[in-house]
Amino acid sequence: MAVIKLIATPQQAHPAPELIYQDETQPLSIFVHAEPTPYLLQLLDQTIWGDKGNRYQIKDVENKIAQLQNPTFMSLEKSGQVIGSYCFSARLLQILGHNQSALFRTGLAIHPKHAGQGYARLLTQVARSYFESTHPQRLSYGYVDHNNRKSLEALQHANYQCIGSFEPVSFSRLHARPKIDFCQLDATEISTWQQQLAHHYQHHALVHFNPSAWKTDYYVVKKHGKIVAGIQAQPTRIKLKALSGRLGQFCLTAALKLPLLKSHFMPSACRFLSFEALYAAPGHEDTLLLLMESLLYKYEHLHGLTFLDKDSPYYQWMRTSGKLGPFNKCHQPEPIYIVASHKAAALSVENPFYIAATDVL
Repeated sequence: MAVIKLIATPQQAHPAPELIYQDETQPLSIFVHAEPTPYLLQLLDQTIWGDKGNRYQIKDVENKIAQLQNPTFMSLEKSGQVIGSYCFSARLLQILGHNQSALFRTGLAIHPKHAGQGYARLLTQVARSYFESTHPQRLSYGYVDHNNRKSLEALQHANYQCIGSFEPVSFSRLHARPKIDFCQLDATEISTWQQQLAHHYQHHALVHFNPSAWKTDYYVVKKHGKIVAGIQAQPTRIKLKALSGRLGQFCLTAALKLPLLKSHFMPSACRFLSFEALYAAPGHEDTLLLLMESLLYKYEHLHGLTFLDKDSPYYQWMRTSGKLGPFNKCHQPEPIYIVASHKAAALSVENPFYIAATDVL
């Protein structure tokens, strides 16, 4: 568990927070913020995610939080010290081709000194009550690692339920090469491409794109002026603490000894590309893989990661392609649960869920 200094409530100027819960006997308070406070960001930056198996810290937390659309933040404070956080993003989803207003939950963290005292459960319950009273029509959902027992218990106690799962899919090249010509999606094409991609994923649930990131991070391959492959690629850094399985632990040890891996895959500063919004026109699946390798070369990375529902066509052909690279064998994929409010219970389990990598990491 990370060593984190207890955090005093910041004195810097910010929009006035809204007090939504208070227990003077503890004393405990929960505040709603329009912006993340510096010490809330510090807590998230130093939090170790995962309970067993894969465990890591997310770096560049401030940049990640800045990508949340229409955000709201909650802080749990005890005796004037921030001991918990929760982050939310109001968004419009596409579910099987139909629009649905939703609230995405992320960043539920409790200071390790106060873990196991029911604070995650309290924060989850208060957050649910608050948003059900202020936005009763919104579907509320989020992700949680299958082995993160404490978060799962807190969510289940607040009457959230698991509606599906997905897995990380690794793509790597020890010596990436520029295999295909590609270009950045032109700003004038973003609106049209978003519509086409929404149609492409019309049989998926929880579809959410972030076109603002496409201005710098979306790349396409064109044939005769038509897009045949596309993907969003965003540089990501995490600090690895553990990988599941014996092979995963071996890879962490080997990364410290092998020069090629040491320069690109240091556990203390693991760099990779987060891939999402995948697109391959029929018959151009290999073109997408060539694009992914070319992007690894462009960013000088060895490794990329995307997250896919097992029922997704992309999951099925990528897993059977035999072209995912060596890192794909370094750890056993562990499922990540999609946990949602009762409004999502009617979603068909026969349809795959769309997963945005930037929502996971």
